[in-house]
Amino acid sequence: MQELSKPVKPVGLGVVGHQHLTAWMVRYAGVTEESVRYVRRCGDDGMPFVVETAFGVRGDRDARRIVSGLNWSPALEVPIPQLTQLLGEMRCDHHDPITVVVHVARPRFEFADHGKTMVRL
Repeated sequence: MQELSKPVKPVGLGVVGHQHLTAWMVRYAGVTEESVRYVRRCGDDGMPFVVETAFGVRGDRDARRIVSGLNWSPALEVPIPQLTQLLGEMRCDHHDPITVVVHVARPRFEFADHGKTMVRL
C-alpha cells in the first residue's frame, strides 16, 4: 500500500491557525491582540509535521505561561524538553508576563517515557 500511495502533505494534517490561536490567547490568556506573533512551519523528516507557535504579552503581571498540544490534544506538562531551554536562551524568563502556545501535528510521536509526557523530536 505504501508503494502505491502518495505521501501525505504536511498541511493535510491540519492546522489550528493564526486567527484561532490569537482569539484564544486574547480571550483566555489575557494577551493583548497587537502583541501576538504566530509562526507555522511544515515539513517532512521521514514523516510529515506541522509546528505552530504563538507568542503574546499579557496585560497583567503574572508569570510566564506555556500551553502546548500534540495532535489537537492539550498536554498536561510541556512535552518538548527543549522548549523551556529555548525560551531561556531568548530571555523569556519565568517571571515575564507572556504566553507561549506550541502545537505539533504529526502522524506518530516517539515518546521518551512510559507515561507519554515527553516526546523526542
